[in-house]
Order: sequence, then C-alpha cells, then structure tokens
Amino acid sequence: MWGLPTFDQTLAELRRLDRQRLGGITRESEEWTRSVIGSYDRWLQVACTYLSVSQHLACLTDTMDREIERLRVEAELIAAGLPPIRGT
Repeated sequence: MWGLPTFDQTLAELRRLDRQRLGGITRESEEWTRSVIGSYDRWLQVACTYLSVSQHLACLTDTMDREIERLRVEAELIAAGLPPIRGT
C-alpha cells in the first residue's frame, strides 16, 4: 500500500502546480486549466492532512465556492506552518 508523499514533495508539487495554474499553457486550454486546478486541490488536501487543517475542496462543485475555499485553505496552511507556496 502506498503512503503519503513526503512533506517536501507535497510543497514542491503545490509550487509547480501553482505556477502552472497562474500562467503559461493553462491560460490556453479550459481542459488543461481544470486538470491543473484539480491536481492543485488534491495536493492541498495532502498538505491539509499533514498539518491537520480542515478543508472542503472535494465536496464543493461551484467554481466560486471552490476558489474561496482554496484561498481559505492556503491561508490556514501557511498559518499552520506551510512555507509560502508562491514567490519561490
């Protein structure tokens, strides 16, 4: 059975996907954008598991609600000790 990826791998994937979702090819394809954001949300969920942060990303279907939850989760993760995702 597979375990969780390491904390460092989780942070690296969040940073990589954050760069992709904010620019580049993501802006050229709606399908690619949905895929990258979905992956980003799943990695946020992994980080939440590590830092015991509650999240509701998986159960929200409305795009705006998910974006608001994503911002809330990012802020809570940083408050719980996750190094900043952006700017590195």
